[in-house]
Amino acid sequence: MENNKLITLLTVAAIAALAVLYFNESFIKSSSYSEYVDLAVADHEKLTSGAYVLEQVHGNNTIQAFKRRDTVVISNKFETDALAESAISAEAISKFLNGNLPTTTPSGNNGIPVLLSQTGAFFDLATLDPSPGLIPYDMIEPFWSDGAAKKRWMAIPNDGAYDTAEEQITFSNDEAWDFPQGSVLIKHFELGGQRLETRFEVKGNDDVYYYLTYKWNNDQTDATLLDEAVDEDVVVDGVTQSWHYPSRTECVSCHFPQNGSVLGPKTRNLNKSILYPGASNMMNQLVNFSRLGLITETITNGNVSSYPAVAAKDDLSASLEDRARSYIDVNCSSCHNPTVNNNALFDARYTTPLEFQNIIYGDVVFDEGLIFPKVIIPQDVANSMAHFRMNSLETGVEMPPIAKDVVDQAGLQLIEDWINSLTPTTSSAPIASFLANKSNGIAPLSIDFDASASFDPDNDPLTYSWDFGDGNTGSGITINHIFTSSAEFTVTLTVNDGLQSDQATTLITVNNSDPGGNTVNFTDATDLLLVQDNYSGLPMGVIDMNGDGKDDIVQFNQRRALRIQYQNGADEQFTSHQIGTTNNPQQWATAVADFDHNGYNDVMSGGFNDGLKIVKNNNGNDSYSRSTIENSEDLLFLQGANFADINNDGWADIFACSDLSESRPYQNNQDGSFTYNQSLIST
Repeated sequence: MENNKLITLLTVAAIAALAVLYFNESFIKSSSYSEYVDLAVADHEKLTSGAYVLEQVHGNNTIQAFKRRDTVVISNKFETDALAESAISAEAISKFLNGNLPTTTPSGNNGIPVLLSQTGAFFDLATLDPSPGLIPYDMIEPFWSDGAAKKRWMAIPNDGAYDTAEEQITFSNDEAWDFPQGSVLIKHFELGGQRLETRFEVKGNDDVYYYLTYKWNNDQTDATLLDEAVDEDVVVDGVTQSWHYPSRTECVSCHFPQNGSVLGPKTRNLNKSILYPGASNMMNQLVNFSRLGLITETITNGNVSSYPAVAAKDDLSASLEDRARSYIDVNCSSCHNPTVNNNALFDARYTTPLEFQNIIYGDVVFDEGLIFPKVIIPQDVANSMAHFRMNSLETGVEMPPIAKDVVDQAGLQLIEDWINSLTPTTSSAPIASFLANKSNGIAPLSIDFDASASFDPDNDPLTYSWDFGDGNTGSGITINHIFTSSAEFTVTLTVNDGLQSDQATTLITVNNSDPGGNTVNFTDATDLLLVQDNYSGLPMGVIDMNGDGKDDIVQFNQRRALRIQYQNGADEQFTSHQIGTTNNPQQWATAVADFDHNGYNDVMSGGFNDGLKIVKNNNGNDSYSRSTIENSEDLLFLQGANFADINNDGWADIFACSDLSESRPYQNNQDGSFTYNQSLIST
């Protein structure tokens, strides 16, 4: 009897042992980890909070220890949001990459690391392994950058946990995210495996972003800070293409503060799963950010699909319209949206319903030689301006307008396919028109708007949408709005007939007090000027010529002799400096700008068939250099000229208007010299 009991107990123990071994072996085989590292834990010790896996000793089938994983990867089979953890752990990093970058927009290169290796962004520059605290991220559809491959990271200051407002991103469903001060966003560019540049976007302690560009050396070992824009030829797969390294001012020309400055990291662009370093399972970026505490929005695997997401241009599971509108949003909406003052009349944002975007049959400002063009004309690719500009590399025509030297053929084909899929309408577009009973006044300012003058040629019913320019909107033929703050506001009316739309705008000026109480009194102080310098004739200018913060007078005495009258202290007589006669013919046009970037304003003039003269201000006092722009001698009857940065390269160009011939643009060669370039702007 006793022997039978013993045999039974031994049998049960053996079965239990086999079950344990089977469970352990199954756990090991099903784990997402391929390797295990020995970490002995004494029987009496407690495991600290965290994620653990059982460790298998190589050459032995027994489970001997636990291994803690600081970088946690959750198996899709067992993941639940109740017990979910982030794909990566928060790692402490101080503001401005641990203090390696300036805290506000730097003056010149003051305080900026000269080399990328000195920024502290990368733990291993050779492999581009980021430093602890940098979080990788990716876009559903990236901005077109001449075919470059890109990598992205963000550094959000924290003490090891994202649990305070100063360590968290302010989430927005549709608009730009607001990053905390000291945050750094990094984007790295490569072509054909060749490292070209690494850019930084940094939010200063004054809530203003500044931008840095580091250009990689030929040995691919490090990158050097750029002071200005650079263009160079790059060979990719045996083909030479131009690459443009942007200046800091060029970055600002796209990263508008009105848009929140940060363009890529938005909810709709990040709503995708990626494989994080060291992980074996992909995780949605929004879910990961939520679990980290990086954003306070609660986003889970169960609700992430309810958040907006653009579609990649090669995602055939998405509709053609979604892919096309997503592409336009990613590549165009930074400039083409109601918050930015530009020439285009449409709203490229994916979050704006198509019928209100003014894209299909949307009006254009310049026809560029096309036949009655619109932004998009269904089944008319040749006269659809969006397609035309995407397919151009001509300065002033191409879109995007900066750093584009290669056409995105896949993107171009996507827009062409979308245009050809649209059904043309034979109806006419509506006409938007409205009246406001006031155009200015003291805050709070109540204004009545009336759009009853709007009409549709086909008598289609219209909807009326109002954007008051102060963050408020409304609808209806007539509406009242109260402006509560002092500023200038552009009020926009959009009328839509269900297929097409039109817009009308007006400017409302709101003051904080009665303008009559803010009048300025003027006193005749002509006696402060030297009498012999007071016969200027036509061309004059008032501007600070010596950098002392006081406006000086630029005049051509008798329209020929250039003189500067420097303003001194209050009630002190001006100091006159005579530069001399620029030319015998009279000067009828003049303009002033610092076109050589030496910190002092320079002068340009022209007159009757005598070319364009430039006078460089060398020291803000008494040293000026005169010359005539090459091949400008045949410019006739010049009565108007301006300095303007026509090609957005950060350097002032010249636009000269001739009464007897075509106007002429002269491009600044980024050294203060100029070259005639008719393609610089359409005249």
